[in-house]
Amino acid sequence: MLMFNFFKSKKKAPEAQVITSPEAAKEEKAPTYLEKRMLYIKEQERIFSEELKAIPEAAFSYSGEKEKKRAASDMPEYTFSSITAKTNPEKLFPLVVIDTETTGIKIKGNDIIEVSAIKFDANFVPVSSFSTLVNISGDVPQEITDITGITKEMISESPFFYQVKAAFMDFINGCNVAGHNLEFDMKFLYVNGVDFEQGKIKYFDTLQIAQKMLKKPKAKYCSDTNSYEVDYDGEYDVENHKLETLCDYYSIFRSDAHRSLSDCYATAKLFKKLLEEKDVI
Repeated sequence: MLMFNFFKSKKKAPEAQVITSPEAAKEEKAPTYLEKRMLYIKEQERIFSEELKAIPEAAFSYSGEKEKKRAASDMPEYTFSSITAKTNPEKLFPLVVIDTETTGIKIKGNDIIEVSAIKFDANFVPVSSFSTLVNISGDVPQEITDITGITKEMISESPFFYQVKAAFMDFINGCNVAGHNLEFDMKFLYVNGVDFEQGKIKYFDTLQIAQKMLKKPKAKYCSDTNSYEVDYDGEYDVENHKLETLCDYYSIFRSDAHRSLSDCYATAKLFKKLLEEKDVI
């Protein structure tokens, strides 16, 4: 008697293979412009990070005693230098780019929680870096943590500013100084005891320089709302002159914005781009 084994095999029938031409396969795998753009940005972020890590860190020790903060109004007036096609590139260096992270924008009542500086030789060759988190007696506001990623726990074992003030001043001594919204950082540093040199030292604010070189949209009065509204239909270069906006404009990409050492390096790259536009370097 013939018997059929219905349970002998459970193999599935092979799926039909779709044969595509090499041209079609190539077209399917070709990345879109957006994908290419994202890959490019990620690669630039990696390069930025690697370059920053490669800058030698300056060794420094803690010293000093706690002192009363000074009034920002007592800070001497400093002239911020412009750049033109006639700017002598040899007189830009040695250059130090500085930046601070703070608990707020009010000079009185807010504190420095991170301070950094990068020293550059001719042609923007980074020589060394200075960076430290700074402890404070109060808390770090949540909105500042959201922006910078810096928490009270992160700074709890760090030195207070008066303990690194002398080392910071030694690091920047003898260098021209640059920064983005430089006066803001200088005022915070001044009230905490930092004295900036006067005389032959030049001070460059990339915010002021960019404001002169790159247009932002103008505000037009709107009678319907009885207020001024930004006119995005007119001619402009950048939406605003914030560091991140200018970095995007010049294709300076990094993944750790709003940390002072990263901001220093980004500001230096921005300064170089601005100098290149003026045919200085």
